Amino acid sequence: VRAKIHSTQRVEISFDAAILNGGIYARGLIASALPSNFRELLISETERISDPELAFIAVASMQRSASTTLVSEVLSSNNTNPCTISLNEVFLNSRHQSGDAWPIDGRHLQNSDKGDLKPALLQDFLIRVAKRRCVEQLRSRDTRNMCENRCIVAFKQFYEHLNAEQHKLLWKNIPNMTVVVLERKVQERWKSRFVAEKTNDWHTHGFDWHKKKIKTIYVPPMNVSESDEFCKEVNWKQLCHFEQKHKDWFNLVRETTPVENRAEISYEDVVENKGESARANIAAVLPIAFQQIITLTN
Repeated sequence: VRAKIHSTQRVEISFDAAILNGGIYARGLIASALPSNFRELLISETERISDPELAFIAVASMQRSASTTLVSEVLSSNNTNPCTISLNEVFLNSRHQSGDAWPIDGRHLQNSDKGDLKPALLQDFLIRVAKRRCVEQLRSRDTRNMCENRCIVAFKQFYEHLNAEQHKLLWKNIPNMTVVVLERKVQERWKSRFVAEKTNDWHTHGFDWHKKKIKTIYVPPMNVSESDEFCKEVNWKQLCHFEQKHKDWFNLVRETTPVENRAEISYEDVVENKGESARANIAAVLPIAFQQIITLTN
């Protein structure tokens, strides 16, 4: 079935969705994919969800910068805001990083080299994932009313996820797009990333034993990443030209995105005071209709 039926004409429903709560969740998913003039025939007045309005937060950052904490804890509906959805690293075709996004919404793209995909296809993919997850999130009438039938969709965007042209056109063409520049000091990133690569310890700032490990392990100076000998080592290719990659990425983001749609936040903004400073800075540049709902809490 999946091989023959295009994802634009297909909805994926789990066993649990089909049997729980009288199938309300399943009906909502199916209705959202139907032509608009047929949706009302499937769902009752109490279940009806019009197309939600979406705003996007692209967290332009790099590994070991607290981007996961920002997207999945400070902003995400899992722990804080019922109107905000985390898509994590949605442009990575991995269940660990993007959940069911590619199997359901991007299946028709999976056999293509991602670098060859036109930005319009990636834009369509992102909006499909966001709309489906938002419908799921707003299936409760109370949540839908609280969020005013709107969702804020946050996701991480690293330089290696897409090529430069794809990044730039997504920032330009996605409606209601806010770009959050989350830049940690490059020396601190180097230290954290080196320890993670060397020890396979990818934990975050919150664990005392993790902090102790970073303080006690030997970390070579960052300039070793520029040497050909270092770059040839299979284990260190991800760290090759570390500082230059950092500079190139953040220069691209700042040169491409308009300042009025961009928020600049630091690592400290995210990890201190439960991210209150980060959330306030982001709210200030969101579309006006979404500025209120980003501050809601469960």
